Amino acid sequence: MDVIMLLTMSLSGTAAFAVYSVLIRLLNERISATSQYICMKFCLLFYLVPFPLGKYLLSRCLPRKLEPLLLDGTIIKLQGNYVQATDGIHFHSGVPEILWAFWLAVILLLLIMQILRIYQYMKKFSFPAPTEEQTALLSTLQKGEGIRRKIRLYHTSQNSSFTYGCLRPAIVINENIKESQAVKMIFLHELQHIKTFDFAFRLAVGAVLFIHCLNPVVYGFFRKFIEIQELACDEKLCHRFSAVEKNAMAFF
Repeated sequence: MDVIMLLTMSLSGTAAFAVYSVLIRLLNERISATSQYICMKFCLLFYLVPFPLGKYLLSRCLPRKLEPLLLDGTIIKLQGNYVQATDGIHFHSGVPEILWAFWLAVILLLLIMQILRIYQYMKKFSFPAPTEEQTALLSTLQKGEGIRRKIRLYHTSQNSSFTYGCLRPAIVINENIKESQAVKMIFLHELQHIKTFDFAFRLAVGAVLFIHCLNPVVYGFFRKFIEIQELACDEKLCHRFSAVEKNAMAFF
């Protein structure tokens, strides 16, 4: 990875997010949350993948590659990260690749540490103590959603319920929620997250924060992504619920 590639990814993602933001404002929120979530995933892709188009547009804004020049009788030309002159003098031009490799290694290390920190936090506030009724209800709803992965069920003393994990996902529900309808709403919400691998996308958007930490736009992108992800999940469920169930879901 070099500086051009990093700038390409950062500017491409920012441009895509800007286009999305303008469209949402112009259409006055007439785009469904599900459609917005798809758009946000495309923006995420631009932040993570150096598309050729982005590199082309960036190259149009930056000075073009120098051809051999004649300077004070000395012909110079670019060769990789070095400037070679006919008088035998070599000048270094650009950041050594080893520094970029070191930077990338640091970013990956920080990302891994953050993922481990998330798992530690979630496990700290959760404990395996589901009731038989909740376990049976989750199994029934899981089959109805067509999810074959094994889902673990935990309780927590925290106010919020949440899901983590991709291949072996876990649902963590507040231990004080006992009413069956409320438990069903929470399970359906979290199962929707599991079904669409939303936790993986959260990890990916977290990686964007680390990779493009010098770009202030990504922090707004991160907050918007999480917001739209939750709205899209609720929107999909609302189409299947009755008025009573919608009110129950809104309450919890």
